[in-house]
Amino acid sequence: MTGNGKYYETLGSLKRKNNYNDYNPLITSYSVKSGISFNKYFTIKSNTMKIKLTFISTFILFTMSCVNKTETSKTSEFDIKAATEIIEQRNKEFEDALKIGDSIAVGDIYTLDTKIIGAYAGRHNIIKEVYEMTRDSINGIKFRIINLWGDDKIIVEDAYVEFFHSNGTTISKGECLLVWKKEKDTWRIFRDVYKPEKK
Repeated sequence: MTGNGKYYETLGSLKRKNNYNDYNPLITSYSVKSGISFNKYFTIKSNTMKIKLTFISTFILFTMSCVNKTETSKTSEFDIKAATEIIEQRNKEFEDALKIGDSIAVGDIYTLDTKIIGAYAGRHNIIKEVYEMTRDSINGIKFRIINLWGDDKIIVEDAYVEFFHSNGTTISKGECLLVWKKEKDTWRIFRDVYKPEKK
């Protein structure tokens, strides 16, 4: 007990000498046993913390850099020129098929599980709808691409569309969003959303 008494007496004198109102016995014990001052101890701890924070910050920045490079790489994989050529060709096939009233050919531009959002689903219903349109002499359609984005599996077309009567009168026009998907190595419309302008 004599040794412990001297030890705590030493802690008390250190506390008074350094004018600390409170002390942590673990930190104080380390300071006494190692023979270094409080100020030096906290300087060492502060420097160690700075090194740790610098390492963590560097690691985070490196990780974010890797993520950004990966995202940039994925974005650069989308060939906008090639996609534009594909969609322009498919749009023309749509226009030509509707012009001659070929509902089967128009239906083939859509996937089997296609959906006209807010209307109906399935290629067979597309064929029926196109047949009704041509019977009512609506056999003209014109696509104008506004924007394209996607990858090697999906292409999203933001477009402006106009429908025409056989006499040249505009029946309807508005914005549409077409999601193209590869089905049997051919790009077909998977989802179709059309928003007509108010007359």
